[in-house]
Amino acid sequence: MKPESLEKLRKIIEAEVPTPRRQMVYKDHFAVGCFLYAQGHKAAGEKMIRELLNELGYEGRKAYFHSLLASLTGNEEAYALEIQAHAEINSLVWAL
Repeated sequence: MKPESLEKLRKIIEAEVPTPRRQMVYKDHFAVGCFLYAQGHKAAGEKMIRELLNELGYEGRKAYFHSLLASLTGNEEAYALEIQAHAEINSLVWAL
């Protein structure tokens, strides 16, 4: 499936999560979920991503969030890097 742009997700996080430190926690959480998914731990990875999306709230974003989840397979690494998590998290993805 065609990948989604994560710019929208980054903007949602940056608009709704009150501090830069907490925003990075959200981004790291999403990237680790993608990493786990890419490593074959699909249920664990998807659980992390779904919990993050639930925390942000589906109202007005349901189609976008569903499309993100539907396009995860094959795009895990790109998504993990595009969310702009900490370098330490990104280094795990680069090693894939």
